[in-house]
Amino acid sequence: MDALRAAAPLARRLLTLAEAGREGEVTIVRRARRARLRLVAGRAVALSGVDVAPLGDTLLALGSLDVGALRAMCTLRAPGPVGARMVAAGLLSSAAVAHALDLQLVRGIDALLALSPCVAQFTESTRDLARTTSGSVDVTSAVWSVLLRRAHALPDATLASLSGAGPLVLGATGRRRVQALLCAIERGELAKVARLAACDGGAARPVHAPTSHVLARAIEGADDTREQRAIRAVLRVLGGVTVVRKPDEAFALLLRKRRELARNVSASALLDLPESAGAEHARRALRRLAHKLHPDRFQCDARLHAVSTEVMSALSRAAHALREGVRATR
Repeated sequence: MDALRAAAPLARRLLTLAEAGREGEVTIVRRARRARLRLVAGRAVALSGVDVAPLGDTLLALGSLDVGALRAMCTLRAPGPVGARMVAAGLLSSAAVAHALDLQLVRGIDALLALSPCVAQFTESTRDLARTTSGSVDVTSAVWSVLLRRAHALPDATLASLSGAGPLVLGATGRRRVQALLCAIERGELAKVARLAACDGGAARPVHAPTSHVLARAIEGADDTREQRAIRAVLRVLGGVTVVRKPDEAFALLLRKRRELARNVSASALLDLPESAGAEHARRALRRLAHKLHPDRFQCDARLHAVSTEVMSALSRAAHALREGVRATR
């Protein structure tokens, strides 16, 4: 299984908690490993149990701290978190520390999703978790950033298979996912996380945050860029969406049935049955044709949808007529 689909179960769990604005702690267990993520109103505020560079190393990599300041930090004896002690000593600004903590959270959520498959349990908490750290990252944006980077890293054939061809139909879950993503885009949260992810020297290919226009075009299936295929692949592995396919054989069959309707062929001929067919044959033929010609398969085109509705009504009447004819002869 590829990294995108492997991360999907835990990603769905985190997004559901974030969308509901739940506050508490998610405990993730995989074999002997245990990690914890604290959530406050859809935001990650603390993460432990994953392999993330220490705060000092992160600040050095960002260029916010020099070696001399790092040595001075080691001599500080004041209690409290390292970041707070550095700010109090005048070694760093609170903004620089918050930026480094945010980067740690983004890297940590990436490492967290790499633990799939795992067991995740959420525990509600009434503690004021927001005061435990000055770092804070939007969970929806962080999860989407990770999944988009993993989708972009897939081979072309795998990405095309996952994204599918044709417009996406959103169910209730899909609409909720898209609405949460749109809110993150409008608030600038997704762009912020994308910038943080670009600071990670280990990222093979930084991915820019998509705009609402790109998201809409991806759902419509209007274009076929790699960025839009990645969005579609992520939406599909997160669930709540289906692809409206337009197979050529369905088009040809739909046109043939419309011509047969215009010629007023018999009920058995319309169902592709011999004249001696019985009621059970009629039911099977109707199911077989409905699988290919149902209006839901042609939602991408209003005219074809109307034709499909007309043809399916005629097929249903034909099947009913055959069943009634069989009963009348008994």
